[in-house]
Amino acid sequence: TGNRQEGEYAMSLFYRFFASEFFSKFALLLSLIIISRKFAVSDFGVVSFIQILFFYAMMITDQGINQIMIRELGKGTEFNKKTFQLILIRKLTVAVIIVVVVILYAHYFDAANRFVYIYYILGILFYALNFNWYFIGIGKALHASLINIVQTASFLISVLIAYYVMDLEKLEYFSLCYLVSMSIMAICSGLAFYKRFRMLKERTIDHFDEIIMDSKRNFASIVFVQIYVSSNMFLLYWLTDSTQVGYYSAAYRIINVITSVVSVAIVFFLPIYSKYFRWRDENDKNLIDRFLNITMYFSVLVVLGGILNGSEILNLVFGEDYASGNSIFMILTLSSFLAIWNVVLGAMMQAKGFQDKIMKLTGFVAGLNILLSFPFILLSGGKGAALAGFISELFIFIAYSLTISKFLTIKFNRPTISQILLVTLLIAGQIFSKVLEINVLLIIGFYGLVFLWLLKLKSGLLLLREKENVYGRT
Repeated sequence: TGNRQEGEYAMSLFYRFFASEFFSKFALLLSLIIISRKFAVSDFGVVSFIQILFFYAMMITDQGINQIMIRELGKGTEFNKKTFQLILIRKLTVAVIIVVVVILYAHYFDAANRFVYIYYILGILFYALNFNWYFIGIGKALHASLINIVQTASFLISVLIAYYVMDLEKLEYFSLCYLVSMSIMAICSGLAFYKRFRMLKERTIDHFDEIIMDSKRNFASIVFVQIYVSSNMFLLYWLTDSTQVGYYSAAYRIINVITSVVSVAIVFFLPIYSKYFRWRDENDKNLIDRFLNITMYFSVLVVLGGILNGSEILNLVFGEDYASGNSIFMILTLSSFLAIWNVVLGAMMQAKGFQDKIMKLTGFVAGLNILLSFPFILLSGGKGAALAGFISELFIFIAYSLTISKFLTIKFNRPTISQILLVTLLIAGQIFSKVLEINVLLIIGFYGLVFLWLLKLKSGLLLLREKENVYGRT
């Protein structure tokens, strides 16, 4: 009974974490919608390109340390003050170097958007002071989520004030708003961490070198993943123009909100994966089973809803000017199913200690995606970029599945009558919505109700099974 109550409490924490992170991602999407409505498609393409550069800056600043620390903290590894101090110094040093390089080369940027780049990149200094990874690692993911909500809410509010209350016209104010929100996040995260930092033990350093060595392999994997995720937009910007980037980015942003929520959810479950593979606790396994079923329901509903309502969703979110991106949106929706499961399977491999294999696989796929993107973009523009991404996601899905099958199996149960009825109801509701031309917001709400109903069903479709006499690295 105690284990069951503990499991229910953990899932209730996850649902709150999931909801709060969804709010954060949605608030960020709303700020982009404001830009898409206020400025031209080409300007939206510029903002999207700047955000990709910032993601690279974040990745370089992290150096793969965050995920390794989450994994080790989840296992119960104790760290002293010196370890955290050295990690902070290392991140801040890299962040300062990035800012200096951007400022020195700012004259190469488009003169009209020069300060858009500079203000946005300055946010990396505050990102280095973000300790959300620590709270996630020690099982306090809601702390991290609340800090993210403060950041995204302050960003959205400042954008609304700048462009609708003060009626400012320059794109650079968007970057200034982001810089302000990142400073607020750094203050909140830093103060929350400092309260716990004061209670840490002071002794000679014993884990920093090991963390850095392990993070180097993880960093390479993250770099490769980011390359095959963002190289399509880079190549579109290079081979076509910012308008094509705008169409692709609009479709990608909607899908990215969905897939990134799952990625954040994985961050919540990574410590649970690590504990399970170390201690084989049945309660942890039950939590993983429930998460696998949540992921299955979520990914199927996303694909079904995205394909059947793509044009309506694009028109609702970004307006009629972005209708040309419907075919791109459909391809990216199909890719989202693979991307969601690649995040889940990749986390399992990371928890088992297969960083080297992940690095090799993602490195190969990054190269494959670039090779495919060149001819596909030249032939079909944004649609070609989306198709190259789909093929890359499919390859890595197959590779991850084959690797995991050596030590785990995911068993499929027969669907229950309740599950069959829900799917039938969903299909019937979708058909009637098309015939009656029901507003897409009501359709999205209907999908949400079906998802919540599925969550309440006790019987799941998927069950995790560990193969006997197979011991991976932990």
